[in-house]
Amino acid sequence: QMNPHFIFNSLNSIQSYIANNENDKATRFLAKFAKLIRSMLNNSREQSISLQEEIESLKLYLELEKMRFKEKFDFEIIVDDDIDSFAVELPPLLIQPYLENAIIHGLAQKRSQGMIKLYYILDGNYLCVTVTDNGIGVEQSKKMKSKQKSLHKSVGMTVTQKRLEILDKGNKDKKVN
Repeated sequence: QMNPHFIFNSLNSIQSYIANNENDKATRFLAKFAKLIRSMLNNSREQSISLQEEIESLKLYLELEKMRFKEKFDFEIIVDDDIDSFAVELPPLLIQPYLENAIIHGLAQKRSQGMIKLYYILDGNYLCVTVTDNGIGVEQSKKMKSKQKSLHKSVGMTVTQKRLEILDKGNKDKKVN
């Protein structure tokens, strides 16, 4: 499931574009948002989807967040040449919480231009996925978060880890670092 907060924030962004008479931005955002919602609804019924479908959804998600954060970051998705992105299958929305974390906890607080890179690499029989960013860093983010009072409890990473454990059926070989 996509974070409901993201959906609410996206609708607020569309409303803001309309209120500020930025109709082109509102139209572009709404088109991408509708496409992402359709993709999420279609993919949520599947146990696995192609890597290509996952990348298309993640690209839409990142484009929307980039617009929402006023072009504060760029992103790049790199797929190893050895990977057939139409043949490789993975659970839908497995990587999205990591991208969301990078944006919200790393790049949103950054004063200069941010960058997220998403790498898909084959390591033997395993698909290794790496998310890197040039955000403020985990320690700085924790310090800032501890100073703010928040009722929000983030569960995205825990849910994703539990999904992987269930999918692994006890296989300790697959993990998240």
